[in-house]
Amino acid sequence: MQIRQGMIEVYTQKLCASLGGVYPPINPEKLKKLYEEKKFVEIAHYIQTNLRINLQLRIKFENFRGPDNAPAWIGIPELMPLYGSRTFNQLILTIHVWKSFLKNPFEAIIRSFAHELCHIILRALSHELQYKEEAVDLAAMIFGYRNFFRTGSQYKEIIKQEKNGPFFKKIIDFLSGNSKKQKNVIRTHTFGYLTLDEINFAADIMDRLYDKNK
Repeated sequence: MQIRQGMIEVYTQKLCASLGGVYPPINPEKLKKLYEEKKFVEIAHYIQTNLRINLQLRIKFENFRGPDNAPAWIGIPELMPLYGSRTFNQLILTIHVWKSFLKNPFEAIIRSFAHELCHIILRALSHELQYKEEAVDLAAMIFGYRNFFRTGSQYKEIIKQEKNGPFFKKIIDFLSGNSKKQKNVIRTHTFGYLTLDEINFAADIMDRLYDKNK
């Protein structure tokens, strides 16, 4: 698949101009510890603090996926207050997370929360790319989460096998020994709006910019 190099270069340039340049990579140590302790709410709040989003953030775990089968999504008011304003700081926003998604590696979880929170920033800045999902991914990478994008570009959906079935099939499975061999089905999905090649291309650009300006 051809990399959308031109789009990535233009989006990265515009985002860097608005977000203050490229930020250093996030140290994963604290986030990894929170993930191992299954403290997903704390993970979201840690990233929120890192991104300096000073509003009230709630996390709601759902038994279903969101729009377009998204594993995580956020509700944002149509008339978004200006970033950093008093009205902005008084907002109460909710990130919805599909429970089954939380079984994935921690890089995918971090990437997901960073993406949703960057929606808030771009909307509150009235950025010209605020409705471009690829730009939201790139914004999260610019803010230092690019290494999580490099390794968290896929997530797995675990589908439980139906225990109930035709009576005769149960008997046949039991006699053949297959009844004990049934396992959950695991489907792998690509997560996000950039391909892995595009992520690596964008991350390399950002790393060069960061090294040049640090």
